[in-house]
Amino acid sequence: SPLYERVLQLYIGSEQEEGAVRRAGELYEIFEQELSRPLSPMECETIKVWLDQDKYDPDIIQAALRETVLSGKLNLRYMDRILHEWHKNGVRTTYDAREYSEKFPNINWLDET
Repeated sequence: SPLYERVLQLYIGSEQEEGAVRRAGELYEIFEQELSRPLSPMECETIKVWLDQDKYDPDIIQAALRETVLSGKLNLRYMDRILHEWHKNGVRTTYDAREYSEKFPNINWLDET
């Protein structure tokens, strides 16, 4: 019985990993669509850091991308500031992000330090 439980855990874990990889791939595609150009290797690395090291949820990254596009500042440095500020203020879901953006609609993320 413990063997079967372990096999099941490994199977479920591999499905979750596949889902995460697929979601990350979709995220890169969304970036390229929104920016209307292919991502540079440096931009790909930045997104990878957000996902792997900073452990940002792909939905939060996508919300920050939306915020960046709406502000007209199409660069990842601007997005990084948004993600950092949201993380610092406990924004963990897209709902939290929407509420935070409504509270501070005219914030310039690059001026915030």
